[in-house]
Amino acid sequence: MNAREIFIVARYEFLVISRGVVFRVLTLLALLGVTWLQVALQGTGVAYSWTMVSTSSAMPLVNAYLFNIAQAFMIVFLVTDYDLREQRQGSLECIHARPVNNTDYFLGKVMAILWVFSCLGMVSGVICSAVNLFGSEAPWDPWVYLFYFLTLTFPSLLFFTGLSFLVTQLLRSRFLSQVLLLIVFYLTVTWLPGISHGSFDFMGSALANLFSDITGHSSLGFYLFQRLSILLVGAGLVCVGACQARRLPNSIKRVRGWQRVGFLFVVFGVVCVSGRLCFYFHESAVRETYRLNYERYWRDTTCRVREHGIRFSQEAGRLSSVSDMLLFNPGDVVLPRIVLYLNPGLPVSSVRESGQDVKFIRNAQVLLIDRELGARDTVRLEISYSGCVEERYGYLWVHDYQYYNPWREDAFFNFGNRYAYVSDEFTWLVPECGWYPVSIPVNPRMGGNSGRDYTLYELEVTCASGLTVLSQGKVSREGGTWRFKTPKPLEGISLCFGDYERKRVRTSGFFVELYMFRGKGIDRMFFGHLKEKDIREVLENKIGGASALTGSSMSLADSVSGIRFRSDWCYSRESRLIVAELPLSVTSFHDPRENRSGFSQPGMLFFPERGSRWEFLVPPGQNKRLNLERFDKSERKLERSVFSQLVGYLLENGGWEPLENPFQKRLFNRSFGREGFFPERQLCSGFTLMYEPGVCLSSGDYPFMDMLYKEWVRQRIGEGPWMNRGRGGKLKDVTLYAREHSLIEAMRDPLLDPLAREIYTQQKAQELLDLMCVQAPRDSLWDFFENFYKRYSGEVPVEIFLGELRDSLGVTVEDYVGWLNSRSQNVYRVKDMDIVKVQDLGRGKAYGEFKIQHCGTRRGVVAVSTDNPFTWGKQDREVYSLEPGKCYQVRFPLGQRGYRFALSTGVSRNIPTEMYVDLEREARNLMVPAWGRDTCCGVFEIAGSLFDREDDRVILVDNESPGFRLITSGRKWLQALLGKDDKPYVENLSFTNATGVWSKHYAGMYWGDSIRSVYGKLAEVGRFKAEWTTRIEREGTYEIFVFTHELDGYYREKKRRQEYFYRIEGGGCNKETSLVLLATQKGWKSLGKYHLSEGEARIVLDDRGEPGQIVIADAVKWVRVD
Repeated sequence: MNAREIFIVARYEFLVISRGVVFRVLTLLALLGVTWLQVALQGTGVAYSWTMVSTSSAMPLVNAYLFNIAQAFMIVFLVTDYDLREQRQGSLECIHARPVNNTDYFLGKVMAILWVFSCLGMVSGVICSAVNLFGSEAPWDPWVYLFYFLTLTFPSLLFFTGLSFLVTQLLRSRFLSQVLLLIVFYLTVTWLPGISHGSFDFMGSALANLFSDITGHSSLGFYLFQRLSILLVGAGLVCVGACQARRLPNSIKRVRGWQRVGFLFVVFGVVCVSGRLCFYFHESAVRETYRLNYERYWRDTTCRVREHGIRFSQEAGRLSSVSDMLLFNPGDVVLPRIVLYLNPGLPVSSVRESGQDVKFIRNAQVLLIDRELGARDTVRLEISYSGCVEERYGYLWVHDYQYYNPWREDAFFNFGNRYAYVSDEFTWLVPECGWYPVSIPVNPRMGGNSGRDYTLYELEVTCASGLTVLSQGKVSREGGTWRFKTPKPLEGISLCFGDYERKRVRTSGFFVELYMFRGKGIDRMFFGHLKEKDIREVLENKIGGASALTGSSMSLADSVSGIRFRSDWCYSRESRLIVAELPLSVTSFHDPRENRSGFSQPGMLFFPERGSRWEFLVPPGQNKRLNLERFDKSERKLERSVFSQLVGYLLENGGWEPLENPFQKRLFNRSFGREGFFPERQLCSGFTLMYEPGVCLSSGDYPFMDMLYKEWVRQRIGEGPWMNRGRGGKLKDVTLYAREHSLIEAMRDPLLDPLAREIYTQQKAQELLDLMCVQAPRDSLWDFFENFYKRYSGEVPVEIFLGELRDSLGVTVEDYVGWLNSRSQNVYRVKDMDIVKVQDLGRGKAYGEFKIQHCGTRRGVVAVSTDNPFTWGKQDREVYSLEPGKCYQVRFPLGQRGYRFALSTGVSRNIPTEMYVDLEREARNLMVPAWGRDTCCGVFEIAGSLFDREDDRVILVDNESPGFRLITSGRKWLQALLGKDDKPYVENLSFTNATGVWSKHYAGMYWGDSIRSVYGKLAEVGRFKAEWTTRIEREGTYEIFVFTHELDGYYREKKRRQEYFYRIEGGGCNKETSLVLLATQKGWKSLGKYHLSEGEARIVLDDRGEPGQIVIADAVKWVRVD
């Protein structure tokens, strides 16, 4: 190998490439495109979200990602044009005349491409750096740009260049090479990042690759290992490709030598990839071992920890602790041995009782102590342990697909996956990682069926001076030793220390202490003009005041929820609510058992570094530019509004929002692919700290009762009957799942989507509550729930709860286990849902009514929800018990201002399970009621013949009827080639994004009986049609009606006019007509009267319309009028 010859070839090739017109155009487009996208997503005044500019890594990482895509696309055409450049006269004759061997010649060509794109990458980085400094609110760090260029951009460049040369040399076809390489390019951008932990993604887009100002790179070792494998394979492909060059070699031996070198590089790269994959496979196997260990040793009859004193010290990544535990056997049977659970990375050195050693056995996380514990007896043990925390032990109930999902918190950034952190600079330990011994761990198979152990804790921590130590309870300090003591039992204790600075605000009931990393806080950026008075007033307003702790009423909670604060951590006016910042890579999972994540602990709330995961935040400079005028140019008022929004976000009950890739959302205003998935619930929610009962119902023979009880409390706080609107697609999935799976099976199913599990749990909790409401009024039940947790705290046997419920209200829970194991079997046919007003002394009283047929096999309950006429935002709910096989007519009052109601069929086979009725609005947006005279209310059993009786003058065809079909423009060529059916619709794609296809939605306001759906799409040129077909049995004049829906929510112009084009065919008629409506109009609308003869008749709707208009297809009816 001659370095001088390689350099000469590379220099001439560099000149040839750089002088190409096509290359210059592509380069200009790439640089402009990357810069424009970064300005559009991260520029001052237009940033997509705070997440996109919150860290110093954000801009250089986005730049590297976008440039990698651009350079890979350009390499495809640059490398496949290699032969054309060789054949071009006058460009390389000076090189061909030199005695350059094949290897040097080829390596020179490759080096030229690497040189060209390295220069482009540097130019792109410099432009991005300029935008970062002068056109963005993101912090700037030049070393991060250099790091991403060397580890992200260059390995990607080398790999794809080597792959492109090898493919081009092997296929010997420019067209086939381009097609194959473009397929690889597409799969790398869209599919490979989510496969095998990103091991085969040469762009590295799914890797944890962000820098924390506190702890550095989120996962440097694994990241560099993957990039090294890509670099080695790329170098190997270049060497192998050099041997495939179509030139006569100087020496066969030299060719074989380069082949061996290339294969050796590839083998080393594959070994690196295999080693990385083996680590993940081993980690998954170890986690499964921990789960099996739990199943082997767990018994319901176990001890409890009444008192727990912990002496903690730490050096580097190792901790050393001594636990002084008072154990209690609450049962009536003798425990032959004591079983405790401790993080398996912490070996136990000794167990002592009264200074004497006690024999013990350690099996992974299980600590078996050879000590009998009698019924109602106690024992005090001292356990010494030390080591490194095993992070794989945490969150065993999380399935691998969710545990390793790189996009569970964001559709683009992978923040990292540290579930515990121990170092000299920062430490974070929460109960989920098992850093101290416990008697009741989280059930790894069914997290929702885990018990809780309430314990009095004393924690003594010795750490380096200058660090601030945080934990629950009353705090004292002597030099480098910190002591914490909890006045009341807690379900767990946490430990965090780092270089924090504190800000403290007193509310009416407790202190709020904010801890942010020294010199790194963003409070000055967002709230530089905010006064302490403003902070206190916002907290009082949002939290509701803490005066309820002493027994008096509280403003917000009494008016909205009637819920008092938890008294386990909030015990007096001197209590502390600690809000602390965590490094970027620290994360957690939402625990359905406790309705919280590891970020939310009793009396402690953690948030990510610089608020990096808070996408709802608008960068402060951008927010001032857009909204300062609304607040009379007062920055203080604007910051107060932002702070109020932030506090509300931290106190709300989590939430699920669909992931949206910022690039696709900004470019196409739509989400698709993996971006449609739902991410992890809001991890920073403090809802449970404020409003959920500090009591745990120990289940025993009633599994999940505690989880259901907490769900009933949450439903009273704010989740009304309208909570499921907007969840149509997921609700349908849950309905189909419930047909084949019980609640027990759902909780055991590790592959069930977390959002689907939550919806199913909510529906089952509501179903059980409705069954109880048949026996007692709902308000009486809620009053009982509230009084119960006011009188009790900590662990309470479920038998006490059920006994008091029976004695006070006469409510019994019959066949609870059978109900838990039951699947959805009931189905209801619903007809004639309407709202009627009756004239009453000049005013109208509204009544809701409907007919319902119970087609299932078990007794069922349905519920009607209406707006409370006295309390805004509150709904009244009336429950009706129905016997299988019977039909009913239901009528109920709505009040003078009643204009809507919802009918819920519970966990049934109906799709959807909730149906809605709203009064129609006229052109002036006023309600248009139907008027009647009947004032009778109640539930009346009717004959089946009366329920099914139809007016023989009316013929109705719904979009779910056999007489309905969709007509598309034909099969696409790729589908025809692959032999796939051209499905005429997709489900749950927003109507505003449905171009070239019909979208099917399910919702309660659509027409139907047991299935209510509609088809819709954006207007086009008439190629897509919907057809309703029936048979006219009697000749005559028919008025034709179509069922329409209000669509003003889809348009900026609320009173937009829409024109629908219909064709009436058959029955001796062939006419086209149109229907013009306002976007606010809905219900049955007439297409006119037509004379139809006997035979087949059709109504055809096509998708013509104005740009942006939505075309809807639901139900059609023919009404004979003569």
